[in-house]
Parts: sequence; C-alpha cells; structure tokens
Amino acid sequence: PFNDVEALAKAVDGDTAAVILEAVQGEGGVHVASPEYLPAAREACDRAGALLIIDEVQTGMGRTGRLFAVERWNVEPDLLTLAKSLAGGVPIGATLATEEVERAFKGSHTSTFGGNPLACAAGTAAIEYTIREKLPERAERLG
Repeated sequence: PFNDVEALAKAVDGDTAAVILEAVQGEGGVHVASPEYLPAAREACDRAGALLIIDEVQTGMGRTGRLFAVERWNVEPDLLTLAKSLAGGVPIGATLATEEVERAFKGSHTSTFGGNPLACAAGTAAIEYTIREKLPERAERLG
C-alpha cells in the first residue's frame, strides 16, 4: 500500500529488479508520499540492489513547486520518467537515468518512433521557458 513503509521494506528483496513509484499519485485523488516513504524506498532499493524509478509524468516540470516532485524528499532515483508537461502539450516522453544506469546500456539506446523534431523543439522550448520564467518557484508561491 502507498505510504506503508513497513510493507515496502518487506516487499523489496533480492528478487526485486525495480520499484516504480509516484511521489504524488494523481489518480483517484491526490495522494502525496509521506516524508519517510520515498527515503525508505531508496533505502530498500539500495539494500536489495534494485532500481528506484520515479514516475513524474504528471508531476514533473515544476507543477509541485520543484522541477521534479521527488526533489522535496531529497531522494535521487535511478530512473525518472517525464511526459505531458515536458513539451507544453505536444506529445513527448523522456526517461532520465543516472550515469551508472546509463552505462548498462551497450551502444546507444534509441527509439524507432523517438526524436521527432517538432516534439524535441517543443520540449526544449518548454524546458527553457520553465526555467527562465521560474515556473516552479511560481507554483510554490501560488500553491
């Protein structure tokens, strides 16, 4: 169950490849991870040798007052997923990875449908605008 630190610790073991979580669950209401939940997930993954994947498809790009919601918990995921707000409404998705995870990919990791010039231009413009106009800080002020 979401926010159940004990259940999470018991569920993550040596057979666990990865744990995928949202810092803020947006389906069926808005459910925010407790202050201890994401740090406990990071610890459980480290102990088990599993990856921590944070889904920021709905919360990324400053919507929570930080560029990425997970920043509020001071936790660094191994992988982070983005979409929706990444390109201001233009369909796009991205996965960010730590250098350690990236090194596991031999050669280049590409997509047969990725790299659309329009989506990439929109993504670049949205990122630049978000940072230049300090939209995360604005979201923090406005709540």
